[in-house]
Amino acid sequence: MKVLIKSTIKLDLSIPVDLYPDYVTYVHQELKNLVASSEGLDKSLQSTDVTIRKNAEAELDKKVKSF
Repeated sequence: MKVLIKSTIKLDLSIPVDLYPDYVTYVHQELKNLVASSEGLDKSLQSTDVTIRKNAEAELDKKVKSF
C-alpha cells in the first residue's frame, strides 16, 4: 500500500560557500593524480610533445568530471 504525503519542498538555490578553498584544491589535485595513475596517463601528461600532453589533459578532465 502506497501512502502519499503532501508536503512542501523548499530548495535552497543559494551559491555554496567554499570555506576551505586550499583544501578543496588539494583534494581535487589528488583526485586528478589518482585518476591519471590508474588510467595510465602519467607519462602522457609529462610528455614534451604538446599535442600528446593536451590530449592526455583533456582525457583526464573528462574522466575526473565523470566522478
